[in-house]
Amino acid sequence: MRRKKIAILLIFVMLFASTTSVGAQDEQEETLILSRFSDMPDDWSTQALQRAVDNGLMSGSDGLIKPKDPLTRAQMATIINRAFGAKNMASISNFEDVSTTAWYYHEMAKAIYMKTFLGDGNHLYPDNPITRQEAFLVIARALGINASTFAPAGFIDLDDIAPWARGEIYALINQGYIQGSAGKINPKQTITRAEFAQLMHNLIKTYIKEPGEYTDLLEGNVMVLVPGVVFVDTMITGDLILGEGVTENDVVLSNSTLTGRWIIRTQQMEKQNVIGMVADVNELGEDNFNNLAFMGLKKAEDDLNVITKKVESVNEGDYSSNLAELAQEEPELIITVGFLMIDATTEAAENYPNQKFVIIDDNSIDLNNVMRISFAEHEGSFLVGVIAGMTTETNVVGFIGGMQFPLIEKFMYGYMAGVKSVNPDAEVLIDYANSFMDPETGKELALSQNELGADVIYHASGGTGFGVIEAAGEADFWAIGVDVDQSYLDPEHVLCSMYKRIDNVVYMAIQSVLDGNFEGVNVVYGLKEEAIGYVDGAGNISIELADTADFYKRKIIAGDIVVPYDLETFEAFMEN
Repeated sequence: MRRKKIAILLIFVMLFASTTSVGAQDEQEETLILSRFSDMPDDWSTQALQRAVDNGLMSGSDGLIKPKDPLTRAQMATIINRAFGAKNMASISNFEDVSTTAWYYHEMAKAIYMKTFLGDGNHLYPDNPITRQEAFLVIARALGINASTFAPAGFIDLDDIAPWARGEIYALINQGYIQGSAGKINPKQTITRAEFAQLMHNLIKTYIKEPGEYTDLLEGNVMVLVPGVVFVDTMITGDLILGEGVTENDVVLSNSTLTGRWIIRTQQMEKQNVIGMVADVNELGEDNFNNLAFMGLKKAEDDLNVITKKVESVNEGDYSSNLAELAQEEPELIITVGFLMIDATTEAAENYPNQKFVIIDDNSIDLNNVMRISFAEHEGSFLVGVIAGMTTETNVVGFIGGMQFPLIEKFMYGYMAGVKSVNPDAEVLIDYANSFMDPETGKELALSQNELGADVIYHASGGTGFGVIEAAGEADFWAIGVDVDQSYLDPEHVLCSMYKRIDNVVYMAIQSVLDGNFEGVNVVYGLKEEAIGYVDGAGNISIELADTADFYKRKIIAGDIVVPYDLETFEAFMEN
């Protein structure tokens, strides 16, 4: 085989950082490129533009390279296709704004096949200028860079990044691909042709288009576009990217070292099942149902070979836009977490009737493309009510809900029924905080109930419940946690917790979609499915209490006890 030597670039520059370095490129070739384009600049972008032309990424028109013009979506798709050797095309007949006679028709078809571009409903907007955050997201998709939750330091406009692009841009920054300027990313600004040439110049230093042996390489990522390539006695100081149609078996490292990753586009395109999740305003970092849902999502990613994407909502106004942005990417399934997202999920499901949705904690949406998953929270609440009724020494217990509506009332009535089953004379105090994110109010309500005699207080109030547990520690009474084992917050004052295995049901929902068993129906999980129950993480429950709770659990599963979930069923329960 013949050996090819590729000139060594003197300095690796970060994305969009200015540079005055010039590689050892042949002067005659530079002169030829400069003579072809009368508007070729003589500034920071010159080398990147020359390399883009030399590598076939940009061709210009009418003797102009137009470096300051905004890059359009179709132009970017074309550059990415050329860079990654895209050949296969998807059907794009459903996109109304891509004419079969347009110069970019086949390029957009390739981009859709690559999944670098996903479209917005029936539109691809090929002639629109592309924003910087859109460009970054496309690059992340092309390189298979996973989203990051770690916000990088040193930038003052990270909040300007749209939620649908935030994770990928964080990852690009954290991996050194984006440097920004003056502490800004400027995500919503359009990107010029010169800027994008610089981006590609810094992302991919070497393009290999012919088979053979290669030794000296430019520092940085290497793109291989043909099979039959052998790297001999060299070091690849970056990622080794294999373009479309090239597999790991087509490239040999002979006494050579790769410092970065193998990025194999063929494998990425075969891994097509994408599962998205939009969380409500309870942060993923908190120990709550959002985090449990994310755990189920990650388990599916590991076990079921799917790509996952999560979007966090800063406030309730984000729900609709986050869902719309995610739906435009056409994932296999979108999971929405929490009853607060009912309206936004309904709107998105109506706007995207071919998109499958799963909503956790709701059974009200009546649409064929929405699977509604709810829990028999009243059954688990009954069990902790039994424990509370047997534990109280004052014959007064309490319940604090986040907001008063049917879902939270299921917790309340189930709890009250459990208390009354073992302690008919016990009084149950009821309060609502009107918020799931107000621990201060939760603390005040709990202390007030304690002053009225409540020595065991159960909360179903999300983040507000942290205040309930804090009050239990200060005033020395028992608190009962919810959703997860909350004993870690105060092992000496969290009696037990009523848990919901949201992680398991999210995993099962994803599996049903992959198995082709998705249905737009209501699915309820309870004690029988072990999706509901109680947990004693701190060991505060006596054997007697545990045995009694298990007795009632068996009765409920057998159907001997029907646990009430609203006022009518509670009154009927008490009569019997």
